[in-house]
Amino acid sequence: MLYNLQSMILNHCKNLEVLPEGMRTMRRLTHIYVIRFDRLKRMPPKLGLLHNLCTLTKFVVDIG
Repeated sequence: MLYNLQSMILNHCKNLEVLPEGMRTMRRLTHIYVIRFDRLKRMPPKLGLLHNLCTLTKFVVDIG
């Protein structure tokens, strides 16, 4: 895992539908930039455990 990763930039990831579930262990992650990410279906569970997260450019709610 990338425990010390601070910024994640996901630009033009056209075929990616979900972010990795293991992101909750990236405790130092402060920025997630999701730009032109059209197929994103849901956010990983327990994303709220990222207490240092300051920037999240897109949040998708899975309604079913």
